[in-house]
Amino acid sequence: MNDVPRRSAPDAVPLHEACEWVVRLLTDASAAADRPERVEQLDELAEAFGLEPFDRDVLLLCAACQTLPHAREALAERHPGLRPGPDERLALQLLDGGTWDRLLPVAPLRRYALVERDADHVLHLPERMLHHLLGRPALGAEVASRVQVLSGTGLVSDSARAAAEQICEHLEGAAPGPAQLVGSDRGERIESAAVTAMLLGRNAIGLDATDVPSDPDARYRLAQLLDRECGLLRSLLVIEHTDPLTAPPRPALALALRLHAPVLLCTAHPVEDPGSEGATWARVDVRRAGPVEREALWSTALSGLDALGEEAPGLASTFELGTTQISALARQARVEDLSGPALWRRARRAARPALEPLARRIDVRGRREHLVVSAEADRLLRELTDQVRHRLTVYQRWGFAARSARGLGIAALFHGQSGTGKTLAAEVVASELGVDLFRVDVSAVVSKYIGETEKNLRRIFDGADGSGAVLLFDEADALFGKRTEVRDSHDRYANVEVGYLLQRLEAYRGLAVLTTNMRGAIDDAFLRRIRFIVPFEFPDAAERRQIWSRVFPEDLPTAQLDLDRLAALPVSGGSIRNIALNAAFLAASGGAPVCMRHLSRAARMELDKLGRPAPAALRGWS
Repeated sequence: MNDVPRRSAPDAVPLHEACEWVVRLLTDASAAADRPERVEQLDELAEAFGLEPFDRDVLLLCAACQTLPHAREALAERHPGLRPGPDERLALQLLDGGTWDRLLPVAPLRRYALVERDADHVLHLPERMLHHLLGRPALGAEVASRVQVLSGTGLVSDSARAAAEQICEHLEGAAPGPAQLVGSDRGERIESAAVTAMLLGRNAIGLDATDVPSDPDARYRLAQLLDRECGLLRSLLVIEHTDPLTAPPRPALALALRLHAPVLLCTAHPVEDPGSEGATWARVDVRRAGPVEREALWSTALSGLDALGEEAPGLASTFELGTTQISALARQARVEDLSGPALWRRARRAARPALEPLARRIDVRGRREHLVVSAEADRLLRELTDQVRHRLTVYQRWGFAARSARGLGIAALFHGQSGTGKTLAAEVVASELGVDLFRVDVSAVVSKYIGETEKNLRRIFDGADGSGAVLLFDEADALFGKRTEVRDSHDRYANVEVGYLLQRLEAYRGLAVLTTNMRGAIDDAFLRRIRFIVPFEFPDAAERRQIWSRVFPEDLPTAQLDLDRLAALPVSGGSIRNIALNAAFLAASGGAPVCMRHLSRAARMELDKLGRPAPAALRGWS
């Protein structure tokens, strides 16, 4: 087949030359035949807003009269009664192919505020349009305070890309309408929106859903301006609702349904009722990146930083950070040349939840060498730490998570008398894992009001999820106690709360540690779901000697301490610490080093507090 020769498109005419054609048209009607075929700025507008040749000529007419003094003079000579600007009647007389319907408010020129009309029917270009035609594109002043340009980090998870592809399929379909992107992680939503815009060949501009006016007239004007901006800048409008507990406000939904531009609503709470009859929202869900996916993201973000690359698996399995946070932390690591431990601390702070007043973060200072427990307890604590550290391998790489999502939470019960080291052991575990430790205030969680305890627990677990934090429930028997027979509605709701606790313990992605002085008071259903039960026994003489040898700080002045005599005193590790501290204050007040006399006095004070008589072992301490 022979190639059919094609006629080459004429070169684009500069805008100022096209405006000169308008001057000739105002002075000589025969100039209409010389109408410029191509003006690059007008071609782009015609494609974006569906303009006809008459519409393009109206834009040129207004631009010429607003930028060329001799165009205004020619207009004044031809139409002495007109204000300095063309009206609708003159546009229809001068320009070919024009009809009244092309100048109605519903037609593209006025629907998108490309041209505005004053009270005297004079047509003019808004300042925003004039700047755009003159090659100075920027957000219009009326919307610049409401919207912002969105850009992704370039670090995109597989789930975010898959969601973006689904949105593009809808927005480019035969019957496109607003789409909603639903996900719990804001970073994943923003990355998906940015990828969507990229796949559509558009920019992305964001609008806060709470910033949409409730007044219908103001909302109509905003829709008009947003449609114009999206067309001028070739943008996808992203309406973002950041509150994870509420649905997007009605004004935002009404705005999205009015817009002609492609719209994406980003929200954690999906729209079930769009509020307009016949309206539908295409829904696409974006899930949080899983541990394996996060490891790949960390590896990509830290590429080239060989010293930090080995941190990726641990960071991915411990902290449930989104792509935005991972990208920011990797950028900090590059700029500040962070070490592995420093990067880990930054990640822990980034994932740190706000749990006040139901839980308080403990400044972790306990170390393994500070802890004296039985060989069995020490073995169980090490195995517990190892299980938390290797969850990514066992659950994800070896497939246990794919088999079942139940029972993946790791919980431990520390039981034993007061002062035997349960809280210190929780500090040691948190320290070795490099995560935060939060002590849950059980008295603040448990409420006499029906449903309040469950609500408080939800706040704790939801807030802590993804942080990798250790949750320490002290005196857990008050919260995890045995379920009762149902005698009234309070018993029924109490059992519901126990069931909810079981569910959240199994699903919690960090480590939950329960401590109690009474193991028998814990509900059997909890014990079946607890991975580790660690006994903290009352220390024997040999263990007490180890505790005494480690309890005194290196800078503390001491004199002639007899560790064997100290170890003979039958007290727990917590009491030993109290005795050592009180003895230090007694020594400081006397200006002397700590000696057995101070420890004897401090021991009697501790025993009196516990309601126990002084044993014979205290005799001769001096």
